[in-house]
Amino acid sequence: MTKLTGTAYPEDVATLPFVELATGSLAGILSWDELDEVWQRVGEDVGSGWYLYRSGEPPAGSTATEDEFKAHIKSLDTHLRATHERAYCGVVYVDSVTEPTLVKIFDPESLTSLCNIYGKTPLHGWVISRLKPVNLKAMEEADADFQRHEQGQFLPAVPEIMETGRHYSGEIADTLDARRMGCPLPIINTCRALKRLSSGQVLEVVTIEPGALNDIDYICRQTGGSLVALEQASFGYSFYICRT
Repeated sequence: MTKLTGTAYPEDVATLPFVELATGSLAGILSWDELDEVWQRVGEDVGSGWYLYRSGEPPAGSTATEDEFKAHIKSLDTHLRATHERAYCGVVYVDSVTEPTLVKIFDPESLTSLCNIYGKTPLHGWVISRLKPVNLKAMEEADADFQRHEQGQFLPAVPEIMETGRHYSGEIADTLDARRMGCPLPIINTCRALKRLSSGQVLEVVTIEPGALNDIDYICRQTGGSLVALEQASFGYSFYICRT
């Protein structure tokens, strides 16, 4: 296996705190107002040190200065709103909404769709973290197995509805695992699953693609449903749709 210069082997890196946090359970930020609140919370404590990391680039060796941090947040926010012109956000994930230590941002221009089962789950575009980041892009290139979702293989099991471990605390009526469904089955089966629910009940749709957000929005507009939450977990990305 190729050794990465200046870092550990991929199998060792996978246990580092940054990697465990970035690839673990994260709550999705659904609205732009919620994103404003996240920026406010991380900005209130900028003096204690935040690492700014762009996927594919060498991780910074030190935390950002206050001026660097403010400029980075302003640039990110402008980019997200310009390239994701929708009523919702949905491309930002945090480990804690109230006390974030890691903010993971996907680039809207790199996301695909709910039907992505043979491609790779896209890496985040940016990370703002209190933990020193690791170059996940380099790890992926050195060891294909690190990309756990490639070609729909090696997928962890989705927890049963009654199990804990989700950020979403509401009641789930049904779960649709769309991770291995070929196009257009994820969209068709999501619509069918929603039709089986009663008004007010919630469907969880699980996929490997955070860009499924855009397809979920289309489904909601066609069926009258509403996206009430989203999150990342070790088994993929969950989108919670309420039938209205």
